[in-house]
Amino acid sequence: MKLFIGNLSSSATEDDLRSAAAAFGEVTSVTLASGHGFVEMASAAEGQAALTGLNGQEIQGQAVKVTEARPERRNLRNGGNQGQTFGNKGSLGPNRGGNIGPSTGSKGNFRKTTGNKV
Repeated sequence: MKLFIGNLSSSATEDDLRSAAAAFGEVTSVTLASGHGFVEMASAAEGQAALTGLNGQEIQGQAVKVTEARPERRNLRNGGNQGQTFGNKGSLGPNRGGNIGPSTGSKGNFRKTTGNKV
């Protein structure tokens, strides 16, 4: 079971998370990011014990919030290719392939419209 550990102190380390969670069972992985981390426990029972046991406890002087981690989101836009277009002009990715609005380096490339109706 993978747990999300929120509200971590900036001084918290992976070892701090590992040792806190190890009191509830076997820790298989620990990942630490800015202000939060993930701890994976070997079994669902150990994960549940760690969730209830660690939630609200202090790690490095700060009370943490522990929840079950949500599944990772995948970028489903463009088939999950992280926004790359590979020549698809209808794409919403960063390399759109078509002109949308004026380019920053062009001057005078716009046709003036007149009030005449055709």
